[in-house]
Amino acid sequence: MNPESLLDAVSEDAMRELVNIGMGHAGAAISEVTGREIFIDSPVVEVLSSFQGRQLPELQHRVAVRVSMSFAGGLNGHALLVLSREGASRLVEILVGSTPQQALLDESAQSALLEIGNILLNRVVGLLLNEIGGAVEYQLPRLQLRGIEAMIDLFSDLQKDADAGGMLIQAALRVDREGIFGYVLLILSPSELRVLVGHITRLAKRPR
Repeated sequence: MNPESLLDAVSEDAMRELVNIGMGHAGAAISEVTGREIFIDSPVVEVLSSFQGRQLPELQHRVAVRVSMSFAGGLNGHALLVLSREGASRLVEILVGSTPQQALLDESAQSALLEIGNILLNRVVGLLLNEIGGAVEYQLPRLQLRGIEAMIDLFSDLQKDADAGGMLIQAALRVDREGIFGYVLLILSPSELRVLVGHITRLAKRPR
């Protein structure tokens, strides 16, 4: 049984609007760094009470590349950018000219992926956390390979609570019309997730 979204339609719209703005800023920043025209498709956004039972078919039984960044302060948790190994290789090949064989091995390729992850996570998660208030400190991003059998394999070393939930964003980053599909995850404990949902609900009902 798949977990259900915690937000009503109005709150989901508010969240989607914030994520879209953050993605737009991220695409512009990546374009500036790489000198390539970057577009990010309108993402699918869900806020889930638990990731248990959630399937990510594009990653299942495959090796994935994860850029993780922890944060603490007004909200505590972990932000992740996750790509299939093949997608990450192709992204680096397009942006920095590495061959597919080199893409996840040499230092310049890993630096490029870390920079892309850093930009994307900071723009998307940073905008969200700024909107809900409270100072937040970020740790430096880390790049790792993860074997994916179940979704919890993506974050079991970061969040020990098997019932962890949070935000799941599905989107494609497009370079020269070629789409590289991936996920952004916001991993939160149940108590932190309640704080996030409360902030989003209040934000959605705020007069404009």
